[in-house]
Parts: sequence; structure tokens; C-alpha cells
Amino acid sequence: DSYKSLLIYLIKNGIIPTSRVRDYTLVKAYAEHIFNDKGSRNGFCAEMEAVYDLSQRQIHNIIGRNFQRFLISKHIIE
Repeated sequence: DSYKSLLIYLIKNGIIPTSRVRDYTLVKAYAEHIFNDKGSRNGFCAEMEAVYDLSQRQIHNIIGRNFQRFLISKHIIE
């Protein structure tokens, strides 16, 4: 709950753009989709098209542009 409050605070104060949060949630959902072997990238994009009100092409671009940035462990500080 404290993470949710912090995230809302960061978004409301313009520290994190809403597009960044949207991109992260899309990439995270896509990673879960492919790691659980639920289907293809095209199928995922078709499903998410209505959820995020974006075209399949836009979703493809978001995943391609951000997958490594958001999910590769070298970017995580432990």
C-alpha cells in the first residue's frame, strides 16, 4: 500500500510521467505472458489493444523500445 501511495504521489507531482508507468505495465504484462507460454507477441498486442486504447503497432513499439530497459537484471541495483 505504501508503494501505491508513493507511485501516486510521483505521478501527481509530475516526477514520473504517466506514459512511463503505462509502458512499464505493458512490458511487465508482456513478460508474464511470454514466460508463462500463453501465446505470441502478436496475440498479446491484439489483447492489449482495447485495454490501453493503443494500436497494435504502438504496443509493439513500446515493448521493443522498453523490454531490455525495464526487465534486464543489469539495471537492478541490489
